[in-house]
Amino acid sequence: MTKLEVDVVIVGAGYAGLFAARDLIESGKSVLVLEASHRVGGRVWSKMFPGTETIIDWGAEWVLPAHHHALMAELQKHNLELEEASEAPTSHWLINGTEIVADYHELVAQRPSLGRLFSSLERRATEFPEPDLCLHETIRDLTDDPLDAGIIEAALYPLTGADPKLLSLAMLGNEIRFHGGSIHETIEPQHINRIRGGAAALAEKVATELGDHIRFGARVTNIDDRNHSVFVSGNFATVTARKCIVALPLNTLRGIEFSPSMKPEQESVAEHGNVGRTAKLWALVEGSACPASCYLVGAPLSLTYAKPADSGRYLICGQALVDNLQDRSDTALTKLFSDLYPANKVLSVELHDWVHDELARGSWHSGRKGFATAVPKAFNNQGNITFAGGDYMDPWCGWIEGAILSGRRAASNCR
Repeated sequence: MTKLEVDVVIVGAGYAGLFAARDLIESGKSVLVLEASHRVGGRVWSKMFPGTETIIDWGAEWVLPAHHHALMAELQKHNLELEEASEAPTSHWLINGTEIVADYHELVAQRPSLGRLFSSLERRATEFPEPDLCLHETIRDLTDDPLDAGIIEAALYPLTGADPKLLSLAMLGNEIRFHGGSIHETIEPQHINRIRGGAAALAEKVATELGDHIRFGARVTNIDDRNHSVFVSGNFATVTARKCIVALPLNTLRGIEFSPSMKPEQESVAEHGNVGRTAKLWALVEGSACPASCYLVGAPLSLTYAKPADSGRYLICGQALVDNLQDRSDTALTKLFSDLYPANKVLSVELHDWVHDELARGSWHSGRKGFATAVPKAFNNQGNITFAGGDYMDPWCGWIEGAILSGRRAASNCR
């Protein structure tokens, strides 16, 4: 690519970057999207599982129709359908050697102390309009009961993908508010769906509309904001624009040299980063029936759930903190699933580690203790540069919904 001038240059073709580009082009702006990889979607990544005709999601996959209004409007616009998630409402909780089989209501009935802890979290989320009041607290600060703490940490892991010792209670309060202020709806949503054809299907539709406005394999290394122009450079030479939208994961910002430098509060947040540290695994298994249980486990797997693949074969997703996966050999990964699902024969296992993915450096956004709500506050407009993405949005930080809202907001700021 030689030197090129546009109205707005967008760095990153995840959901935020794509929707920002779409809106700006519709408003008559000239736009170029620079994407370092050879696909769109960012931490939303859908592809066929090897040896099957079933598309699985390696990143974000959940849709809450009752809450995700922007996403639902876009799915309808692009004629994309949802499919109901088949996870059973009754979960197997395996916490520190203790096994409990119960849904949410049975769980709080069995353990009144846990019910009080859930209610306390709900009250804190709705009564404190300023979540910074609990920025430095974690779940462990609320209870001395290791089983109650372990259960609630396991229950909230699917939302956070983070080590609970690093996770801010303020971030969990935000999640409860996102879900209408209900701890029950947060942990066990009434309706939870997937996008038929994979969560990346919508991103791919939008990318098709954008056509040659996207340049793949374009890795950005420098962003220089000089008065009325922004100069973006990398392995593609230089793009000059009036405005720049940086639609990249928070943990990757340290790989770009900004001139002038990011503001001190931005530097601090970027340095500490998103604490989402999840690797996602999918196992192809064989058995007489699709495993019905959703397991919420301490370690090494923190969460599992299953979906049908084809005749007599099923796919089980496992999610784990990367630090708990010391042995990643095929034998060790197979054993993780075999131990939880002994009635099924494990045929193959695939893994993607988002933390060591150089274009992500972390899984979906989770707020670090002491920094949770500082992210959207710190990354407001900086001269001619706007930051966008699920990491920087409130509400729905860390969700596809948040990425879409953030991208469209960034586009509005650049018109």
